[in-house]
Amino acid sequence: MRRNAPGADVTVISVTYNSARDIIEALRSAENAAARAGVSVEIIVVDNASTDESVARVRQAFGAARLVENTENVGFGRANNEAFALASGRRWLLLNPDARLHPDALPTLLAAMDQLGAGAVAPSIGHSGAESAGMAPSLPSIVGHFLFINRLLPGDRGGPWRGVQLRRTATVVPRPVDWASAAALLLDPPAVRAVDGFDERYFLYGEDVDLGVRLARAGHRTWLVPKARAEHAIAGSQGGVSSQWVVALHQLCRTDGDGMRLFAIGMAMAFGLTIRAVSSHARRRSPGGRLHAARMRAAARRAWSLAFGA
Repeated sequence: MRRNAPGADVTVISVTYNSARDIIEALRSAENAAARAGVSVEIIVVDNASTDESVARVRQAFGAARLVENTENVGFGRANNEAFALASGRRWLLLNPDARLHPDALPTLLAAMDQLGAGAVAPSIGHSGAESAGMAPSLPSIVGHFLFINRLLPGDRGGPWRGVQLRRTATVVPRPVDWASAAALLLDPPAVRAVDGFDERYFLYGEDVDLGVRLARAGHRTWLVPKARAEHAIAGSQGGVSSQWVVALHQLCRTDGDGMRLFAIGMAMAFGLTIRAVSSHARRRSPGGRLHAARMRAAARRAWSLAFGA
């Protein structure tokens, strides 16, 4: 494997913001996966005005990496677009500083992208009951996920009712989706350029959903590849507890119609998150359980306020 080779097979892109604790391990996981795949890589790190040692640690551990130092936090989407303008790889791998690729993930994703002719392919992230990928935000997809309708649907049947986040299954067969998390995502550069990259109006959260939807409209499908695996510390840059994703999802649904539809979407989210908050309370004794319970409580409170503010 060659680092930062001109015209590399894969450009690894990571956006940092006070990520000194995580970024080196993330990049090493990408390098290990690239070595397993037998491909050359270039590394581009865009730092959004970190106040910790993120930049210094990248320089020390990955001296050949291309480092962009922004003087202010310009947001996740815009920072990635800056990297897209510099990237020379045949494929682009987005990897959050708090995400880790399993060693076999990259070869699996590269093969799937070639076989499927996809605009984007994503690994299965984590071990929760829901995938970090799913259908475009709409009333059916919100109800399907938050009110557990998708748990009643066999396989991948049900169209948008499969949920704004798909239910995790035992299958290793690639699954078509409308979007996948940018925490770990392999992109086809011509497809991304065709839709002008990320919409920079989204500062943090929601930009990957929007990108996937626009890719689909342009004829570039996104696929979830369950055989490829990754891990992600949810909301790592916000200390683990953030409800901003609820706001972003609610905003993405605003294009779906009138106030009553948006109210119904808000209520479905609020009820579903309340159920999850109550059920997670019983599992709060472990550190992971306490964090999950806190996340669900914060999300439920935000969802109720949005529902009645719609």
